[in-house]
Amino acid sequence: MDTNLFTFGVTAIDVVGSIIIVIGLSNLNKNFKTPGYIVGFICTLVGLASQVFRNIYFFKTGIAPVDSDLPIWIFKDIGILIIALTYIMKKKDV
Repeated sequence: MDTNLFTFGVTAIDVVGSIIIVIGLSNLNKNFKTPGYIVGFICTLVGLASQVFRNIYFFKTGIAPVDSDLPIWIFKDIGILIIALTYIMKKKDV
């Protein structure tokens, strides 16, 4: 029971995060229209969306999906890394 509740909470947070990223990408100002931020946010969006689909599969079947080839959800972490590195590089330029 606790695992289902936790997974539901993570799924809800991922959905809200994905919606915020999509809205944010459509309203970027000129300071954030660098390729690093755009690529980072898109990677994060792909990672969050794949995590949502994994969790939906878990809710439907009760079996955790196995990532044998490429865990797409890792793009969530890669996107955050790209955003952080872009931020650091922009701060060094200023």
